Formats: sequence, C-alpha cells, structure tokens
Amino acid sequence: MDTILHLVCLAFFMATCSSCLGMLRKHCDTIEHEYFDTFSTRTSFKFLGFDQLNFSLAAVCKFHNTSIEDLEEVPVTSDWLYLQIFNVSIKPQALSNLTNLIYIYIFGHFVMSPEVFLRLEKLSVLWIQQTQQPFIDELDLRGLYMLQELKLRGFPFSSLNKSIFDNLHQLKHLILDDNNIETLSSVTRYLPKLENLQGLSLISQSLVALRETDCLMNENLIGNTSFMHFNISYLNIDRKEISTLENNSLCNFPKLSFFKPDISYSVVTSLKNSGIQVVDSFSFSNSQFPDFNICMYASLFKIRELQLAQNRIKFINTSKGSCNLLRILDLSYNSVKNVTASQMKKFRKLKELNLSNNIITAIKICSGNVSMELVHLNLSFNYLASLTKDEFQCLKKLKSLSLNDNKIQTIGKYSFRGLKTLEVLHLKSNHFYSLTEFTFAGLFSLKQLTLNENFIETISDWAFKDLRKLEEIAIAFKDMVSMSWSQNMESLKKMSLKTLDTTLTIESEYFNIFNDFESLNIDSHHVFIDYCDEFPFYKVKELYLTNIYYALLCYDAKFEIALGKFTNLDKIYLIANVRSKSNTDIFNSNLQNLTKLSFLHLENTNELYDFPALNVQKLFLGLKNLQILHLVNSGIEDYGSNVLFRDLKSVRLLMMENERIYRFPDNVLADMISLKYVFLPDTSFFCKCEFAWLGQWVKYETQVLFLDFYDQHCFVNTQIQYPYLISFLEQNCNTELDFIAFLVTLISTLIFMCISVFYESIWWYILYMFYTIKCWLSNRHRKRDHYEYDVFVSYNVHDEQWVTEQLLHNLEQNGPPLFKVCIHNRDFEIGRDIVENIVDSIYNSRWTICVITRSYLQSNWCSLEIRMATYRLVAESKDSLILVILDDISREELQYYQKLTKILDKKTYLKWPEDADRQHLFWARLRKVIAGHTKDCQKP
Repeated sequence: MDTILHLVCLAFFMATCSSCLGMLRKHCDTIEHEYFDTFSTRTSFKFLGFDQLNFSLAAVCKFHNTSIEDLEEVPVTSDWLYLQIFNVSIKPQALSNLTNLIYIYIFGHFVMSPEVFLRLEKLSVLWIQQTQQPFIDELDLRGLYMLQELKLRGFPFSSLNKSIFDNLHQLKHLILDDNNIETLSSVTRYLPKLENLQGLSLISQSLVALRETDCLMNENLIGNTSFMHFNISYLNIDRKEISTLENNSLCNFPKLSFFKPDISYSVVTSLKNSGIQVVDSFSFSNSQFPDFNICMYASLFKIRELQLAQNRIKFINTSKGSCNLLRILDLSYNSVKNVTASQMKKFRKLKELNLSNNIITAIKICSGNVSMELVHLNLSFNYLASLTKDEFQCLKKLKSLSLNDNKIQTIGKYSFRGLKTLEVLHLKSNHFYSLTEFTFAGLFSLKQLTLNENFIETISDWAFKDLRKLEEIAIAFKDMVSMSWSQNMESLKKMSLKTLDTTLTIESEYFNIFNDFESLNIDSHHVFIDYCDEFPFYKVKELYLTNIYYALLCYDAKFEIALGKFTNLDKIYLIANVRSKSNTDIFNSNLQNLTKLSFLHLENTNELYDFPALNVQKLFLGLKNLQILHLVNSGIEDYGSNVLFRDLKSVRLLMMENERIYRFPDNVLADMISLKYVFLPDTSFFCKCEFAWLGQWVKYETQVLFLDFYDQHCFVNTQIQYPYLISFLEQNCNTELDFIAFLVTLISTLIFMCISVFYESIWWYILYMFYTIKCWLSNRHRKRDHYEYDVFVSYNVHDEQWVTEQLLHNLEQNGPPLFKVCIHNRDFEIGRDIVENIVDSIYNSRWTICVITRSYLQSNWCSLEIRMATYRLVAESKDSLILVILDDISREELQYYQKLTKILDKKTYLKWPEDADRQHLFWARLRKVIAGHTKDCQKP
C-alpha cells in the first residue's frame, strides 16, 4: 500500500508541475485608500466615479479567457472590488470568502452563475456592466439585504427576471444604463415594492417619448382612483433626447429633489403639464436651448438649483416669472456675451452663479441700485478686458470670486471695494502687469489670492496692505521686484513665486514676519536667498521647486546650496529644468539633512547624470523617515547600487514613472523593509532575462505588492519594443530560469520518492550482497558444507533469559548430539562492525533461529537479522531458517509485518507452549530438525 501511495503522489506531482513551465500570472492588485488616488490616475482602468466611494482596501482584478473559481489573491478584509473580465465565467463560489465587500464593480464580457452574491450580506453598491451581448443566464441578487445602489449596464431590461428586486428592501438608487428600455412604465411598474428607493437613473436608453400611459394609477384605494406616488426624489433621464412629452406622463413624480431630462427644445414647454410640480434641482445641461426663460421655469417648479451648462444660450432671459426661490444657477459653457444689472435684479436671492466659459466682455452686475446675496461667483474663461471702480460693490456677501483666464489688462482703483467678506480671489492667467496700493483695497477678509501667469512688473509696497488675513498667495513676475510688498502678511501660510527667465531672490527679513508659514512654491531657473543665517528654514514644511537650474543658493555663504537647511520639511517636489546642464551640485549631500522628510517627488533630472549635479550613490542617503518616493523621468537607469536605497527603511510606496530601466537586481528592494507598494506607470525595462525573477516575485511576494506589473513594457532599443515585459520573459527566458528551476525540483523530488519507494525492497539486498561478497572473499578457501556453528540465534535482549536458560541449555548441554550455538552477546567478535558480525554469524551457521516476540518485532537490529537470514535462504536455495514464536501473538498483529507474514505462510514454525509437559515435545522437534540436517550433510 505504501508503495502504491508513493507512486500515486509522484504521478500527481508530475501532472501538476508540468504546467509550471510557463510564467505564473497574478490577476489582482490590492491597495489602500490613501494610495489609491495616485494609482487610479495613472492606470488604464476606467473606474467612472466608482473610485470616489469611501472604501478602505481596494482590489483591482483583470481576467481573460478563463473561469473564476475563487479570488484567493484578494484579501478577505477588502471592501472594494473592481473586476475587469473578458470571456470569463464567474463560478458560484467565486466571491464567497469576501464577506467584507461593500462595493463591487464587474466590467466586461462574462457569464455569471446564480448565487454569486449569496453570502455578501454587507454589499452596499453593485455595478454590473456588460460590453457585448449579455451572458448573464439569471441574475441572482438574493442575500443582498444591505444593497443601496444597483447599476446594470449593457443588457436588455426585458430579459431580467424582475423578481430580483423583491428582496432589495434597502435599495436607494437604481441605475439602468443602455438596457433598451423603450417606455418609462416598463421600469416603474416594478418599483412599488422598493419602499426605500429614492433615485432612478435611466441613461442611454431607447426612451424617446414619455407617454400618458407611463402614468401608473393606484387602484387599491376604495372607491377612488389616483396617481401612484413613489418615494423617488432623484430622477435622471439622460443621453437620449426625448422628442415627445405627453400630459401626465410623469404623474408619479410630483416632487423631486433632482430632475435631469434630456429633452428637445420643442417639448420643453410641455413640462408644465407633465405631472411634475416641484423640483429642487433641475438640470438641462447639454440640451441645446438657445433661449430659456430662467425665472419662468424657476417659479413654475419652485426650483432652487438650475443647471443650464452647454446649451448655446446667448442671452440671460429673466423676463417672465420670479427667481426668488432660485439659489444656484449654472450657465457655464454657453455663449453669453453681456451681463447687465437688469438681468441680475431677478437674481437678488441667488447664492451661487457660474458664468465661466462664455464670451462675456463686460459685466454690469452692480449698475444702479442693486443688492445681491451672491456668495460664489465664477467668471473664469471669458473675455473681460478690464475691471473698473466698484465693479462688485453690490456683492457684500461674496466669499469667492474667480476671474481666471480672462483678458484683463488693467485693474482700476477700488475695483473690489465693498467685498468685505471675500475670502478667495482668483486672477490667474490674465494680462495685467501692475499692482497699485488701491488694487486690493478693502479686501480685509481675503485668505487666498492667485495672481500667477500674469508676469507682473511692478508692485506697490502697499498693494497688499489690507490683506492682513491672507493665508495663500500665488504670484508671477516678469522681472523680480523686492518682496517689501509682503510686509503686512503676518498670517501667510503658503506662497507660490514664479519668474520668467530671471533670477529670483528671496529676502529673509520678510519671511521672518510670517508667523504660520508652512509652504513655499518656487518656479524659477535661478533662486537665491539673501541671508541664509537669518532665513527661517524651520518654518517650511512643504517645498516645491520647479524648472530649477540652481537650487536655493546662499548669497552670504559663497553660493552654498541651501536645500539641506530646510530641516523640518515633510514634503518636497523637485522638478528640474530639462534643458539644464548646470555644473553646480543641486542635490548632492543636501537631501540627507532632511531627516523629517516623508514625501519626495523628483522629476526631470534625466539630463543631469553626465554632470556632477546628481550623484546617485548619495542621492537618498539619510532619508530614514521617507514614506513615499516618486521618481518621474529621473534618468536613473541602473538600480544595481548597494547604497541607493540603503536608508529608505520607512518607504511604503515607491513609484517610478516614465523611466527606462536597464538594471534592477533581485535584491534592489531588500533595504526597504516597510515597502508595501511598487508602481511603475509608463516605465519600460530593457528586454533581458535578468528580469525574469520579477515574474515569480510578483506572484509570491506577500508583503510588497507590484501594482499593474503585467502592463510593464520592454525595449530592445529606441526602435524595437515588446508590448509587455512579461511577454518577452515568457517567450525567451523560461528555459533559462523557470525550466531549470522546475527540472532541479523535479529531479530532487524523484530521487527522494525513489528512495522512499524502494528503500525496503532494494537497500537490504544491496547491504546483504555487500556483506555476502565480503564474507565469501574472506572464506573462499573454506569447504562449502563446513560451518563453524550449527545454530545462530537471533533474539531481542528482552528475551535473553529464555535464550540462555532454555535454548542454550537444551541445545548445548542436553544430548547427544550437542550443538554449537552462536549468540551475539557471547560470540560476536569484539571491535568489529555489528553488521559484519551479523552477516558472518548467519553465513557461518548451518541454521538461523529467530525467536519471535513483540520486542523482537519492534527492534531494528532484529529486523536486520531476519532479513539477512531470509535473503540467504533465497540466495543459497536451501532451508536454513527456523522461526520460534515465543509470545502469544495473534495473526492480526502479524499483519503489520508483511515480510514475516509471507515467511510464516510458506514455512512451518515452532510455537513455544506454556504447558511444561508439551515443552519436551517442542525441544525434541527442534533438535530433530537441526540434527537431521546435520546428518544429511555428513552422508558421503
């Protein structure tokens, strides 16, 4: 049985391992929420808003042409799962172990077995999207008692078993996308059981008309018939223009918090008879309305938020109705040219107004006696050329004003007067070049000011005198001017400075007055600090250096590099100018002083390697608290240095973006003992088999996760590239690495199994043959029938008393004849090998008597002696073995000793009797056997 079992195991091992010749693949990446944003913005996956959910641990999986039995690569603690699968079968037990999942998105082309979601009792959001004809035999949503959002895209609604909605008692939002729905009622008739349903989205459907027949009636009322009302407050009918809108077609939705109908301009007037009475937030975005009477519809439906983005609106029409209830208005991405006071009179109660991305050339919001309650005003991306005095004086409650990307060339005196509550002012990317002492007069509450991309030439020393609460400022200069303009900004926390092809000098005296300063952003080729001994380096926790040639040189210390003096830095972005060929050390021996640094972004240093500006051997030394290292186009191609990552003990995320890697040895990450994620977007490896270790490392490494590894590219030179590194390794490197490893493992296993299988069958033959040959050589001159002993006795030491008192007494002392007996404790040659003594004694004795007891059967030496005697019997083809069973051993007990059982089946044996009278017969029979054989041998 043991032999058969070993052979079965061997066959199974060979069948299993034959598939190991290929490169093992990993299908899933897992990543914590704090690192997911970085990953999601640089990967090929399209999460379509699913990544905005509040999860803790995400799993992203990709499968092609296979079946999913289980997702063993996904940790059981994962609460967010994205499956991108094509030509895949999802088995019932695929998700059964992932009981902590709260969010699931399944995207692709697949067959999904029933009961896939049966054990996912915590699931809250489920998105399923088919990219081809549906292959869901039967969608089974049983067990999803906590499901609150369900999105089904890409398969006909008519093919669904509508009973799937019966158990979704907690469902709040149902999203149906591209399901060939032709009528609204074909969906709503199944919704009354969903008592908690609040949102219904019908996207990209075949719904071109809303008919009166879509109005469902409630016939359960005794003696009366009325419209059926749902709890739905969110209704979205988008991406398919509705050209017909009949009366009462929306009777089941009289009050909505949000409504987005994608309707044509010709039927917009039909909305008033559709059955809708109140809409809190109405969206007509992308509906292409050249003219829309805002206040008429705002008063008709009591609208508080109206979205009219991308409608080609040229004129703000407020001629009819009232806008007293309207609080938010979005008119972005239209063709509005003028904004007048007469238009704004109707918007007195408005809180937010978005007029960005229009063609506005002038604003007359505050002309005349107008007072508005606006809090947020966005006029970015228009054609405003100037700002005049008291331009915004009527907006006394305004907190944020955005004027980015206009054509503003001049800002008149007191243009912002009256904006006493303004906290955020954006003036980025305009054309003004001068700031006077009256430009920002009266902005006593301003906290954030962006002036970058204007390249200012002159600033009055008192330009910011009223900005005593300012916390953030971004400003750009054509030619750097003195920083005396910042003398009143005691509350400043963040400063962004940019110069255009000129030198930027940071004056230390002004930074000393900033009590809460934390962040410094500099975009300049040449940056100097006037007095490094006086500059408050300790205040800065975030440093951004962009387009640098020289990095913060000290005037007062013979141009010593000041980068290493920011000893409290927590985060640093270093973006070198790609045209820089500076001979000045920018980074060498400077980063090592930043012992508190936790985040390092290094970019565009690829052209600094031929110059002494970058020493890779010293680059990251001393950064023992660094947690995130992000290299972009760094130019580091050889990662073979033993000291490169030596001090990066705390790094958790290593991201190398847009790199070309020639060398990446298998011990490169050994010093990063805290590393959890490696991510290499748009990075290519040199096509060589030295990287073959990466495939196995990615598959089996549990502490470090290599994100999106199978999308890594591989290059031979600038002209020749493999689409994927893994493809190159599979095609060219398996015989060199994987197959050799497999072969060594297989041979070792075979040797081990052969020893296990054939140990009992062959080893003893070999051992016996060796000693038999040795004995034959020693006794080859002896006559064949001459034996030194008549009997050799094989027994266990526990049975020695019976042997010496009974056996020896009856064979050596009772006669005639008297027999010469050999026993080990008396006749074995002193100092000789035990096995040699045993073989010699058996070989030199006419008979071998084995005294069988329970102790004998458990003794290794006794087992050796009976084996040797048995093999001699076979080799010499004559009877020379006598078995004496001393203990009362049952046949069942002997079954465990197969060789002994075989001997007992073929040979007559003697059993020691307990009765004294029968013992005389035992000795007579034994003596007769020994004596008879002796006489036969003595015959001529």
